[in-house]
Amino acid sequence: MKPTFCQIFQWGHNVSLLALARESNRHPLLIWALLLGHPLSLDDACIILCAFNELASSDYTLSQLAIALSEKRL
Repeated sequence: MKPTFCQIFQWGHNVSLLALARESNRHPLLIWALLLGHPLSLDDACIILCAFNELASSDYTLSQLAIALSEKRL
């Protein structure tokens, strides 16, 4: 079973929601939606995950995580 974004966010990477919002240039509510498992556009999910990887010095890919994707942007 793939981990969710919320799970990797909680695994002690010391990345705050606000730092992730600033780094990804996405609204904090969009980050929160991803943490809650709501569907996001591929672009938003990719940008947020890339910013998370930068801040956490990690290398997660979208294919490694259970992330719901939508065709519409929130």
